Amino acid sequence: MDNVESKRRRRYIEEEYEAEFQVKITAKGDINQKLQKVMQWLLEEKLCALQCAVFDKTLAELKTRVEKIECNKR
Repeated sequence: MDNVESKRRRRYIEEEYEAEFQVKITAKGDINQKLQKVMQWLLEEKLCALQCAVFDKTLAELKTRVEKIECNKR
């Protein structure tokens, strides 16, 4: 049995949020690598979702600002 400790740390510069995820996997060699890949994929998907949420928020703020400018021109 292999004991492996995996730490992943990501930072998204625009909003400066961090996520740290720690997993301890005890499994035989090949299974251990597959589990690590699955965990990495899950982390990347979650980060992508967070980035999309930040983009949506920024886009909504921009839309509101443009609408205010258009109202002021009238």
